[in-house]
Amino acid sequence: MITFMLEKLLHSSSLVAKFGPVWMVDSIRNRSNRWNWNSADNFDDLSGNSSLSDGTKYVAVCRAAVEDDKVYSKYKSCSDYREILEHVDFPLGLNYLRLLQNIEVSDSLKLIARSDGGSPAKFHYPNLGRISPTHLRYAKVTQDLKYLFGNLDNFTINEIGVGFGGQALHILNIYAVKKYNLLDLEWPAKLALKNLLKFNRELADTVKVAELDREIASDLLVSNYAFSELSRGVQDLYFRNIVSKAARGYIIYNFIHDEGANSLTAREFLELLPDDAEALEENPLTHPGNVLIVWGHKRDLPENLFTRTSI
Repeated sequence: MITFMLEKLLHSSSLVAKFGPVWMVDSIRNRSNRWNWNSADNFDDLSGNSSLSDGTKYVAVCRAAVEDDKVYSKYKSCSDYREILEHVDFPLGLNYLRLLQNIEVSDSLKLIARSDGGSPAKFHYPNLGRISPTHLRYAKVTQDLKYLFGNLDNFTINEIGVGFGGQALHILNIYAVKKYNLLDLEWPAKLALKNLLKFNRELADTVKVAELDREIASDLLVSNYAFSELSRGVQDLYFRNIVSKAARGYIIYNFIHDEGANSLTAREFLELLPDDAEALEENPLTHPGNVLIVWGHKRDLPENLFTRTSI
């Protein structure tokens, strides 16, 4: 026990030396805000086995945040929710921030940071103040979309695995999108819709929770660490109704799934796509083997942001 405590103290000291006392204060504050969900027994019927994010407690927290504004005010600091989302740490956030070079995306990020609800873990970042590092990831992806596909005005966008609607928020805050379809489990999708409308009520005519039982064509399909986590049967349904109907696509493929899910590998998925589809390195890399798969994109890309790769 003494050895463990000593190792923990030394580790904490090294982090403070690396990131500074402000980081330590932020970390203590974030840890003190953490809470655990203890009411999942009331929501046993919510869980399935379609993906890694289909856990009972996660879905239960999403449902409670939709139905109860007290839970909504703090859902992002719930430990059971953070196992699925809101787990981008401070140094990874720094890596995303260093890659941001588009002024429009950076200005949008600052606006969103000032109105971020749900009590997420926040850290001080240069020229931004305290912000959830998760938003730095969404800003980086939005910048990727800008360089890959250009202006997204008047696009119909489908997003698979929408979380709390953060990626949609960053896109919709910049572009006059025609329609944005949220594709996820029922309660996470409803929570994303609630979050988006809290930010801007005028999005009500643009953003919809979509059903998977019909074909939905789109100008752009987006999925960050979601399609690749689905079980094979659900992937097949998504591919038939959503993926194959997308003129353009941006999929961060992490190939992390439950045993027996028989999910498509990144190579298998790439082989199903149009001839112009290709794999790019995930930048920054968040897990060994992750790749970014895109199609319908521009071929001339900034070399400091995009690197082609084989899988």
